[in-house]
Amino acid sequence: KVMAPQFAFRKHGESGQEGLGAAHRQAAGERGEERRADGGRGDAGDRGQDPALAVMPLIFRIIPTDISRVGVILSVLRDSSKAPEIVAFGDSIVMSGIDAKRLRDELPGRPLAWNLSSTGQSLVETSLLAQELPASVKTIIYTTSLRPIAKETPLHRQKSNAYYLYGFRPTEETLDTLGEVYGEGVLALLSRSHLAQAFEGRWAVRQLLDTSLRILLRSDLSLAGAEVDLFHPQRYTEPIQTNVLLRYIDALLAQLEDAPPRVLARDRKLVRRLAEQAASEGRRTVVLVPPVHPMVRTHFPEAYAQGIAEVARALSGAPSTLLVDASALLAPEHFVDVLHPTNSGAARLSAFVAERIRTGF
Repeated sequence: KVMAPQFAFRKHGESGQEGLGAAHRQAAGERGEERRADGGRGDAGDRGQDPALAVMPLIFRIIPTDISRVGVILSVLRDSSKAPEIVAFGDSIVMSGIDAKRLRDELPGRPLAWNLSSTGQSLVETSLLAQELPASVKTIIYTTSLRPIAKETPLHRQKSNAYYLYGFRPTEETLDTLGEVYGEGVLALLSRSHLAQAFEGRWAVRQLLDTSLRILLRSDLSLAGAEVDLFHPQRYTEPIQTNVLLRYIDALLAQLEDAPPRVLARDRKLVRRLAEQAASEGRRTVVLVPPVHPMVRTHFPEAYAQGIAEVARALSGAPSTLLVDASALLAPEHFVDVLHPTNSGAARLSAFVAERIRTGF
């Protein structure tokens, strides 16, 4: 049985607008007018508010969704009794690919390491979680995956809603950084009124049936365990069939024909900012380029090399920062599908990252 995590709410500043960029201050003022029109309520809820909306943040925390792991991560980061020294951020590739216990065992002093990746975690999400890191953290692993160039959404609406309902509130510094890199779109999502956030949270109730059915039907997935595991949240229990794998590879190769693998310029800018911020706090930064399936990478070796070179240039001169290129590390048998490492692949990747941390700084 997985118990619902307890959450502490971050306090706002006096006005919630000091230190923000000009564009965000204007937008925040407009949203303030909206809040006053709703009754002048801040985060606590309006008088006369629909009771169903008033309890939505409480209901949200006990409903299993694709995003429930976000709540678990936020909860443990706010637990003052925990003192991790190394944390790894990233998407489901890192969930499968980094075994934090293996990482710990490969490093001097066996420092406590956590894998804080989550499904679909973008660099924007990573920056939100990084805001919550305890002072004990000395090394941060950020992930920059090489993907077909496309118009990606830096922060999905449901994700921003989940962060709010799990009690997350961005600091002014976080808002300034995200506003500078991504513009008003991301800021607008993070600054919606409490009433709007509570109303939108109804999607979790609608998703409850879908999540329950997927747990029953997908025997190759371990969803409940991955949700709460802070060391190796591997969701995949067995490799997919070869014919299915080949179809996935063909589909990805077709995308890469038209859109070479890259880390978007805005993401490169953000990871540089995150590294600089970490250094100012006395922390070291590892930027990981995760493994790419050989049947994909070998078709576009120059394109992948160019994408990695762009990341290297973006990080050039960044203090206390180490780029770890693991794109060519794993063999085909180390993947459960076209993207995600097996447990043996995770052991190999974790040992490789630990070795680079030992010798690279």
